[in-house]
Amino acid sequence: MRTKLLLICGILSSVLYMAMNVFIAGQWEDYSSRTMTVSELSAVGAPTRALWVPWGFVYTLLTAAFGWGVRVAVPGNRRLRIAGGFLVAYGITGLAWPLFPMHLREVLAAGGGTWSDTMHIIFTSFTVLLMMLAMGFGAAALGKAFRIYTILTMVLLATFGALTSAEAPALDVNGPTPWIGVFERVNIGVFLLWVIVLAVVLLPRSSRAGDQDKLIAIKLFHTAVWVFMNVVIFYVLYAVLVDRIDLWMWIGLAVIGVECLVLVLFKMACPLTLVARRYSSSQLPNFDIYLPLWLAKYNKHIYGIILVGILAGLAWRLS
Repeated sequence: MRTKLLLICGILSSVLYMAMNVFIAGQWEDYSSRTMTVSELSAVGAPTRALWVPWGFVYTLLTAAFGWGVRVAVPGNRRLRIAGGFLVAYGITGLAWPLFPMHLREVLAAGGGTWSDTMHIIFTSFTVLLMMLAMGFGAAALGKAFRIYTILTMVLLATFGALTSAEAPALDVNGPTPWIGVFERVNIGVFLLWVIVLAVVLLPRSSRAGDQDKLIAIKLFHTAVWVFMNVVIFYVLYAVLVDRIDLWMWIGLAVIGVECLVLVLFKMACPLTLVARRYSSSQLPNFDIYLPLWLAKYNKHIYGIILVGILAGLAWRLS
């Protein structure tokens, strides 16, 4: 049970970081998730630094706990133990991030950069190295499907990391960085998703895998997806309410559209529910997700009403 809780920390860490990028960024009126980096949210003088730093501590502790869970999940798997060790190191290293914040780009352009900015770049490079090493050993430790998925994830990391780096020099001169926020967030997002997938893959293996273990893994993953979609839906709702019709609002709406399309294709059933049916004969609405019975039963009705409200509000804003 302890190992399972540690692995669940990985899912929670990714969901938390996604939420931080949406809600904390929303507290800075002039912040643009498309043109500005994540590090600027915790930069010296940033209005969101006081919010970001404590939640960043929680994220790093959850990640370190997850790394330890990966180490002990499958006894005898040396490569997996090494992968877990790198994840623990990644988490512990993150505790030092607040000591080396970057300065706002206006300060950098005026020559106000310090050794802290240099250390920030070094720390970024070091944490990316730890991420890649963890993913490499994790891929080597598990099956072919997970190995292929990890390789594709690493290719995306390298691609969008290069795109981010191409625009990064403009930060020092307060130049235009039209897509740096998107490139960096894709980079971060694929890693956060990899952590969730690794946790789901390992949960049934952390003990003798029976139907109950597999059902628990599916329920955890389904709940994480539900939380993520809530972040997206309520961000889009917030954007419409405050008339913040930006790129991220449209991306969020597209994500909601994809979810709706999937539901239509599967006759209004979530694909994860169909998979969970293999391991349970329960007819309860929440047999496949960690939600209260009433919420699982009326989930589509509630969010259907919210979606109609979003679309009506957006039509009014655009008219």
